Amino acid sequence: MTDRSITILIVAAVILIIGTLLVRSYFMEEEGAPSPGAAEQETVKPRTAVRVKLTDCTRRYGRTESRGYIENVGNVDLHFVTVKSIWKNSSGLVIHTETLYALNGEVLRPGERKDFQDVTQITTASKCNAEPIDWW
Repeated sequence: MTDRSITILIVAAVILIIGTLLVRSYFMEEEGAPSPGAAEQETVKPRTAVRVKLTDCTRRYGRTESRGYIENVGNVDLHFVTVKSIWKNSSGLVIHTETLYALNGEVLRPGERKDFQDVTQITTASKCNAEPIDWW
């Protein structure tokens, strides 16, 4: 076989593969796609999810205070949410972390928010951050 015939075979194979993919994607229905009526019959799976948002980080009277809220972005009630407060220095390096219960035995329904706050006496803390650790 010459180089020319090998090139022609490779080009033909590539065109055949691309053609097959185009036919499958544009002209054939997806067999695994649910019909519109089937979506109504399925039940929604329970999903727990939490968003943490800091609204304020203030340094005054020798302490740094952070304020924020947790929001239930899932579709089931939450009863416990733990949040990690992250304290940083002026360069943005983490100098201390704390764990706190932002929700402890109360009920937080989907779409609801609850405020929380944390305070540190560390004198070099000037920036705040927070992230969710666990929820149920």
